[in-house]
Amino acid sequence: MKFCPNCGKQLPEGASVCPFCGTAVVTNGAQTQQAAPTYTASSASRPKIQKREVLTAILLTFLTCGIYGFVWFISMIGEINRVCDDEKSSNGAVTVILLGIITCGIYTIYWWYQTGKRLHAAGNKYGVPIDDNSVLYLVFSLFGLAIVSFCLVQSDLNKLAE
Repeated sequence: MKFCPNCGKQLPEGASVCPFCGTAVVTNGAQTQQAAPTYTASSASRPKIQKREVLTAILLTFLTCGIYGFVWFISMIGEINRVCDDEKSSNGAVTVILLGIITCGIYTIYWWYQTGKRLHAAGNKYGVPIDDNSVLYLVFSLFGLAIVSFCLVQSDLNKLAE
């Protein structure tokens, strides 16, 4: 049995690329090793998402006293779910916001961490170089700097929109 070194899922026999996350793998006997990442166009077609200028979104958020920030956050959640191919199995914007309120922000911190993992996997799937920034998002959200996480996530989404 062989498993992907990136996502940990079981690989089909003789697979050179993980069908779940797109990571290239090299098989040596019974051991599977991760090959150097190659970011080429993937055969999977990317869903259409809107590319946003990060500076414009920040300015609109401040000019509207945070109202645009909610619109941006709701749009971002939908686009992340669409890009990660799990719109039905993951939480939507209303659920994320309500769970964040109910848990006094703890769920939101967890959500930022998971978003970093999910975007990294989506980048691998579509052949787009996206770093695993999950710990970075977690740290920013812990210190009340979620706006920085917004910017970084939007930057990653913009890479996937191209």
